Amino acid sequence: MEQLVTEYLPLIFVALVVLMVISLVIFFRAYLKFAKLNSHLEEMLGADGHDLTSLVNKYLETVSEFKEKAADLDTRLTNLENWKAHALQKVALKRYNAFDGVGGDQSFSLALLKGNGEGVILSGLYGRDETRVYAKPVKDGTSEYPLSDEEVETLKAASKMDD
Repeated sequence: MEQLVTEYLPLIFVALVVLMVISLVIFFRAYLKFAKLNSHLEEMLGADGHDLTSLVNKYLETVSEFKEKAADLDTRLTNLENWKAHALQKVALKRYNAFDGVGGDQSFSLALLKGNGEGVILSGLYGRDETRVYAKPVKDGTSEYPLSDEEVETLKAASKMDD
């Protein structure tokens, strides 16, 4: 039996050395992975050394603030969309000579309309002795008062404007 042990002792020794080298290789690979993970963790935590929980809580607070701001912006957008229907959106101006012999295109028609087609047409008629200004209400793109050709043209130009 002793002869059997002495015969295989160098082989057992070599096997143990090989096993030890394999174990060292596995250990160093694990150590390198651990070191890499540790450096990533230190990067995530930053130089101030906060723990991961406080870092996550900080980001959750930031997200909550952004949600509040988004809700505020949504409310403001809704208010603007509601206001838009009542705001002046379409404007057209036409200058012309209302009377023969009076030059310089001093007369004008100005259409001021909301998005829903309501508004007013202002016309100023310039003459040698006087200037007269008329205002005619507009509803649904038309007026209940008679419109001159220039006023009709101005109203059509304003109505064709995009919202």
